[in-house]
Amino acid sequence: VLYIPAAIVAGLLGLLASPSVLGLIPEGVIAELKTWPGWLIAVVFAGMLLERPGRPLRESVKLAARQGIMVWIIVLGEITLGVALTWLFIAGPWNVPLSFGQLIEAGFAGGHGTAAAMGEVYEALGFSEGRDLGFFVATVGLIFGIVSGIVYVNIGVRRGWTHAGDVRIPVISGLENRHETVPTGLAKTRSEVLDPLVFQVLIVSAAYAVGLGVYTLVSSLVPFVEQFPLFIFTLLGGWLVRAGMTALGIGDLIDPEGVRRICGLAMELLIVSAITSLNLSAVLALFAPVSLLLLAAFVWVGVCLLVIGRRLLPRRYWFELGILNYGMSTGTT
Repeated sequence: VLYIPAAIVAGLLGLLASPSVLGLIPEGVIAELKTWPGWLIAVVFAGMLLERPGRPLRESVKLAARQGIMVWIIVLGEITLGVALTWLFIAGPWNVPLSFGQLIEAGFAGGHGTAAAMGEVYEALGFSEGRDLGFFVATVGLIFGIVSGIVYVNIGVRRGWTHAGDVRIPVISGLENRHETVPTGLAKTRSEVLDPLVFQVLIVSAAYAVGLGVYTLVSSLVPFVEQFPLFIFTLLGGWLVRAGMTALGIGDLIDPEGVRRICGLAMELLIVSAITSLNLSAVLALFAPVSLLLLAAFVWVGVCLLVIGRRLLPRRYWFELGILNYGMSTGTT
């Protein structure tokens, strides 16, 4: 009914079975799951620029200028609002660093993967609770974004904000039509030689490896780069692998749908492992200030959709683009 993704449900069930609640999952398993989000988000980013070639810069800027400005307003607003609230009302009473205020952006626009990556940065800053708080904010943001987004879509349709007029969204079961199956990818190798999915996994792995290599090289030359999340470099690795394969005339061997499925698998596992390994005691200890951040975030993303977006985005499609931004700014970019 609420369109909550299965990964969120699975993660919440895992959290219920974790040592901090029912104790059905051993501590060793939770310790292992804690390590998954950091490298899984690097896999997701490895496929982003690998999956498809980019548009020419001039064309991209022309198509996306106002949309890009709107995104920056939302994201910088999440950071500014969070840091300001932390500085004025939270830092003193709860003894947290100002970086606590970045949890809105890390969890909402960033999501579970960014929360994992930022968790390593928080750890280096002596704020070890940041990782679990980021996962909590990301989980709340994803659920809130979906549920409130459905409400906003219904309001938008009823008030005629959509360019297409009355839009009917069919009730779904989560299953594809059994009589019209959808292919999940195209084979680029003969299965007798190498399974086509394995071939795409190898390409994504190459992107990951190149990114890891660049990270290792740069951090050895510039030590402070070690504090940067790995996914920045695997994103670059994906671009380099695609550029290299294109230059060699074999870019067509990349199957975009196959790469998307691999990254989708990584994202599903990331969300489940992040929520399952969430340290509830860290969240409960700072529940009041986190709730204040969340309340401010709920208001801000609503203002961005209904007020700023309506004035800044192209008039014919302001609501369609705005609701995309709304999902991005609450659920993950």
